[in-house]
Amino acid sequence: MSEHADIFDAIDLQGSEWKLYAVCASVDPLLFFPEVGPPSNKAKEICGLCPVQVECLDYALEQEAGESFLWGLYGGKTPTERWKILAARHDNERYIKAAPNGVTRARIFTALMELADSDGLVSVSTRIVGEMCGVSRNAANEHIHRLVSDGALEVVSGSAGAVVVYRIADQEAAA
Repeated sequence: MSEHADIFDAIDLQGSEWKLYAVCASVDPLLFFPEVGPPSNKAKEICGLCPVQVECLDYALEQEAGESFLWGLYGGKTPTERWKILAARHDNERYIKAAPNGVTRARIFTALMELADSDGLVSVSTRIVGEMCGVSRNAANEHIHRLVSDGALEVVSGSAGAVVVYRIADQEAAA
């Protein structure tokens, strides 16, 4: 049983006892919840050794099946990997496409954060973002423009219809 459950302080696990046995609770939370970029390979390795990996993934999938999204690694899966599991369970891509706008925008922002380098820069086309999130290029473009206007992203270079370089500016503005 872990002595440190600090990693769970910021999230509501509804009193689930499994969290007390999570290996991640005793290591640096930034491995699993980086400010930008994907969780580290080391985090995936730790998840693979965890005795409650299945419970953790089930928790995340249950949360994300509603109108929530979770940043970071749960059950050894990134947000994008979890959404693909949910899509496969719920009539393929229709599940993701039917998500409320706020959740879709959060998924797009999360996908951009997963792609970002350590400086918060991401170079990507809206087609790629749309494919990652299960929405059309046009829908991805609309949500990205909203994230830019809300101050969550800055356009560093590029133009519509091409690869654009964005900087993750303000994670709070994406909420």
